[in-house]
Amino acid sequence: MEEALRDRLLANPGLSALVGDRIWWVERPQSSALPALTLQLISPGRTYTHDGPAGFYGPRVQCDSWGGSYGSARLVSRALLAAIEPATTVGGVEFKAAFLDSERDMPVSEMPDRTTIFRVSQDFFVWWKLPA
Repeated sequence: MEEALRDRLLANPGLSALVGDRIWWVERPQSSALPALTLQLISPGRTYTHDGPAGFYGPRVQCDSWGGSYGSARLVSRALLAAIEPATTVGGVEFKAAFLDSERDMPVSEMPDRTTIFRVSQDFFVWWKLPA
């Protein structure tokens, strides 16, 4: 799912117009250009029935939109919302709807070269399954 989700976001014209290919899982490379987006799996979202795993998943994914200004980070977060919510199939993964669970402005970070980085953090439940 992780690779397919990244591919899905990279293929979205509105989001890629802002971040290009700067979408990474877990860690943004030091000194990478902004704006950018990082993704982090927060919970597995594995669903079960009384017979065992259901084959349908709804993990919580934390998405951090990074920018050189608050406005830039906020633009990425809005483009992400439009890109991640609709259902689609990518790389053999059938994405159902994604739901925004929480959103927060994060403290400003000052880098060693004294530049300032802004971040908007959003948590989504991303529902998906492999095709039958």
